[in-house]
Amino acid sequence: TAAATVILFGLAPAWRAGRQNVSAGLRLGARTTDGAERQRARSVLAAGQIALTLALLVAAGLALSAVYRVTEGDLGFDRRNLLVGSVGLPEHRYPTPESRRQFVDRLMARLAAIPAVQSTAATSILPYSGQDASTSLWREDTPARQVDAVNVSRRRVTPSVFITLGIPLLDGRRLDATDRADAPAVAVVSQSLARR
Repeated sequence: TAAATVILFGLAPAWRAGRQNVSAGLRLGARTTDGAERQRARSVLAAGQIALTLALLVAAGLALSAVYRVTEGDLGFDRRNLLVGSVGLPEHRYPTPESRRQFVDRLMARLAAIPAVQSTAATSILPYSGQDASTSLWREDTPARQVDAVNVSRRRVTPSVFITLGIPLLDGRRLDATDRADAPAVAVVSQSLARR
């Protein structure tokens, strides 16, 4: 639509100007001041059209750059041979974290039984879905002041998510089946967060 808008609003004035008799227009403009005012208004409109065209071109370039980064750039995981889906659990049927965990366990087991499936995983928020959940972290050796907090995105995941997405482990350990709500809290963090 941006390209069509640029073409329409860029070519229409040129087409109209090409159909006018220039010498008659100049004679008419010399006789009346109204013609000069119209010409000034047209010049202002033309300048506005050029400015809008440039803005649209810049926006289109930025959009194409973002699409390229998402489709061709490094996403932090291996997107080949992945099939993703989304499941919403009604709160009246799955009111507790344990009931939701049991549903996910059953779903993962059924999906893993499909012959073509090599690995299954679940996450509370899909990567690049536009949704986010965040939390604030502080260094252990500093007082917990909001001004010093590091705001980080967080996800609840099944232990197999790193293997399924091909995310390498650089240090520490992966999550495992014993990492439950009643066990000590654990997290896997990105390299950039570990540096911070």
